[in-house]
Amino acid sequence: FKFKRKKQYKRTIGHRQNYTQVKVTGIEA
Repeated sequence: FKFKRKKQYKRTIGHRQNYTQVKVTGIEA
């Protein structure tokens, strides 16, 4: 979904730091 949100990509990057950590941990764990 990061590719579809090109306009909010910059804003997503800030949230991605925390979002990715939680999402990756949930998927890997």
